[in-house]
Amino acid sequence: MTLSPEQWQVIGWDGITVRVPPQWQPTVILRDYLFFEHEGRPVLEMKWHHAGRRFAPDRVLRKIDKTLGQGGAGLREWFFPPALEELLHPFTVTGFAFREGSLDSRGLLLYCPACGRATLLHFHDIPGEERTMNLVLSSFRDHADGDDLLWAVYDIRAVLPAAAKLRAHEFLVGRFTLTFSLDDSDLTLLRFKPAAALLNNRDLCAFGASLADPARPADTHAPDSCTWMEEARGPKRLLRRLQRKPVWTWLKIWHIADENVILGAKGEGKRGAPEATIMEDIHGRYTARPAP
Repeated sequence: MTLSPEQWQVIGWDGITVRVPPQWQPTVILRDYLFFEHEGRPVLEMKWHHAGRRFAPDRVLRKIDKTLGQGGAGLREWFFPPALEELLHPFTVTGFAFREGSLDSRGLLLYCPACGRATLLHFHDIPGEERTMNLVLSSFRDHADGDDLLWAVYDIRAVLPAAAKLRAHEFLVGRFTLTFSLDDSDLTLLRFKPAAALLNNRDLCAFGASLADPARPADTHAPDSCTWMEEARGPKRLLRRLQRKPVWTWLKIWHIADENVILGAKGEGKRGAPEATIMEDIHGRYTARPAP
């Protein structure tokens, strides 16, 4: 069954949002770089940086040409159709193309005058390239309009305050970890799968206990979630600060049986704990989605 573009997977990363076909899988994820493959073949790579008011596309293209020259491929200008330029308004757009062996590749440098971000999108030779490329580009955004950012990749989706800055991320088989700094606190999003196997010989609270230390279980637990909270006070608080350890910890994990996944949100910091509603709000906006 062919999915309409509205049903394509939404990728959200570091302020970038874009829709791509569900068959395209991100195989390299860095803070400022995404690389997608389809059936083991490269289809799209994206790289971005903050250029401020002094974006110089010619300088970027010279660097690309120098890299390609080592392999015998030459960079040339791509005169993209006016309709594509209109589609990408208000970006400043520079097109380029080159040959990769027997395959053609095309790319665009997009500069956003509103946020000062410059993004390189490199489309490798892909089936139905014109239509697919135009649909991908029509969905591309390089910054959020509001105060929140979407983080969505593989089967997880989270909406976090724009002030949350990605510090580290790790995508392992069975476990994802994304750690952010938010004000004076650290926020970690967790994902474990397959839940059925992980919970085969223990309940959810027993599974999460090792993640919560030194926090202690809250008074009540829902059937499909567990919460731990702890905030050091008095001499213990002073000792934690001297040891440069968190003075507060909050953790909630929850089981989404339909997706066979366990999600978790953990906060900790070396100053006063935020209101519990803030962490609960983050929990409420972190969800699992069907795997593409």
